[in-house]
Amino acid sequence: MQFIFPTAQRLFDLASASMRLLFNNVFMRGVERSTSEVTCTQAKRLSTTKKLNRIARDVEISQPNLAAELRYFATRN
Repeated sequence: MQFIFPTAQRLFDLASASMRLLFNNVFMRGVERSTSEVTCTQAKRLSTTKKLNRIARDVEISQPNLAAELRYFATRN
């Protein structure tokens, strides 16, 4: 009996350590993937905002109301 419990305890420790590593790897991959998606989305939004502001500057003289609307859309992005 004394031999079985320490062996079983070691097996349980090894199994729990390997499962912990597996879950940590899966979790970190999920976190890395979601942060890269968020970064990509933020970059696209910034690019769209810059484009809208550039178009607003281009039409400022001829169509000030359109420029104001474009700037409004840029702030909502």
